[in-house]
Amino acid sequence: MDQSERAPVRNYRHARMISLPKHGLDSRKSWLVALLCGLVHLFCSLSMAAMGSMFTGFLIDFSSEREKASWPVTSITCSMQIVSPLFSILVHLGARHEWILRICTFTVSAALVLSYFAKTIVFITSMQETIAGVSVFFMPALMDNFIRRFRTVRSISLLGVITFASFIFSLCITPFNEQETQDSFRNGTQEDTEHVEFPKEISSTVYATETSKDASEISQNASSAVDSNNLLTDQPVVRDEPKPFSWRTFTNLRYFFDVFSFLVVFECFATFLQLTADYSNDREVPEGAIYLVPIFGIGDMMFKLGSGFLSDAKIASPPTLMLAGSVIQCFSFVLLSYSSTMVGLSFSAFLMGTSNGCRIILFIIVLINDFGLDNLSHTFSFANFLIGIATLLKPFLVGYFRDRLGEYLGLFLLLATLNAVVAFYWAVRVIEAYRNKRITLT
Repeated sequence: MDQSERAPVRNYRHARMISLPKHGLDSRKSWLVALLCGLVHLFCSLSMAAMGSMFTGFLIDFSSEREKASWPVTSITCSMQIVSPLFSILVHLGARHEWILRICTFTVSAALVLSYFAKTIVFITSMQETIAGVSVFFMPALMDNFIRRFRTVRSISLLGVITFASFIFSLCITPFNEQETQDSFRNGTQEDTEHVEFPKEISSTVYATETSKDASEISQNASSAVDSNNLLTDQPVVRDEPKPFSWRTFTNLRYFFDVFSFLVVFECFATFLQLTADYSNDREVPEGAIYLVPIFGIGDMMFKLGSGFLSDAKIASPPTLMLAGSVIQCFSFVLLSYSSTMVGLSFSAFLMGTSNGCRIILFIIVLINDFGLDNLSHTFSFANFLIGIATLLKPFLVGYFRDRLGEYLGLFLLLATLNAVVAFYWAVRVIEAYRNKRITLT
């Protein structure tokens, strides 16, 4: 190919780069944001993935019962849920997102320093609540702005890409992180407090520095209803006047069933990560404490991305994915209860990850579909608050089944039963949607 033939090719590629939209799903800026969020997700996932090692470390370092050792780990998940309504209040009062992020970053750093000197379960629990509740406080701001900017069905796919962006990295880093924390526990040190939670400081710092520049711009470009064809244009998104929020939403029976569904999702997710190491030791499969979490992560990441594509292609609706995920997780907990080999534990961990991945990403989508985008900040915050309150029961359940009854069998079967109840609810929703579709067609 001579110079005269190469020039049109270069000009065509240059024209393609220039013609990329300035706003929307296919803009260069949107994919940079997606990659940045993928890195944030990676660091947060490393901290969550180490909950099992932390739980085992608290048992060793503080010589406590499992019920008491569960409180610092439970505080990681419940505190960030309970503090969520504060985000709704601040947004309603007009607080700037970048200042929220800066305050979160400063508070996390201070709490990390204090956690290093923890001598009791009570002290480490209070620090964990500060770390987790404040460090993950920015996530509702991220999700709210993200959905408002890319609000079509395809936003599910982009959310999947966000999580998939950290997939390859997590496969390499998570086993190393687990091995390091396990070694520190065997040596009787408290390096887990410093080593495991440090990624949250990184994630908060990275997100605050990069996102604070664009937080106000994203908020200004947000709108309450945008046609999907407008996402591929060069015109900025125009914000419509928000509709007043109806507090009757919280008395809607469907809302509480939706919240209960995702309560089961988050509770099963947190319980599995917390008890993986201890349960593997009970089954005399010590290597499971290291490899079950990455296996769980493989299924989780794959189906977070897959559920988005299935929804976008109209192959499966969100209620169908919720039904399938609940059935799979019900079966995986039954399999986990009676598995005593590495193969059985690995297969159940993979199924657990697939069921978690295909459902957890639908939390905001279900709330938008059922109660509208304008109510998202309120419905999402209150749902998180209810989930956080219910999560406080987990230490008592762990203590009752493991400390008093001597095994986790009853706890896992209880979680399987809850998934069966959730599956029944979403089966009714699927049948109802199918009947409505037939009536519409006729």
